[in-house]
Amino acid sequence: MTITEAIRKHGLEFLRGRVVTNGNQRLIINDKDLDAAIELWEDEPENAHRHRRFYGSEVRNDPMHCLWIYGSFQVEEVAEATPSAAS
Repeated sequence: MTITEAIRKHGLEFLRGRVVTNGNQRLIINDKDLDAAIELWEDEPENAHRHRRFYGSEVRNDPMHCLWIYGSFQVEEVAEATPSAAS
């Protein structure tokens, strides 16, 4: 399912720690960016699927190697244990 579909079905929090893919790219949405999106849409969660892009990286919460992640990227259904960048 796409990110947009996942948000419609499960809400934004569902994306936390999940791998999203775009072709060969496997990325994880950064927690701070996801938190900002949750805060932005907290008054109208039914419209959160309109959030079109996030920052993410191959390693969870890596601020040095961020890429855009768009709503059309695919979300892996099963949450994986993902490596995290040191804080």
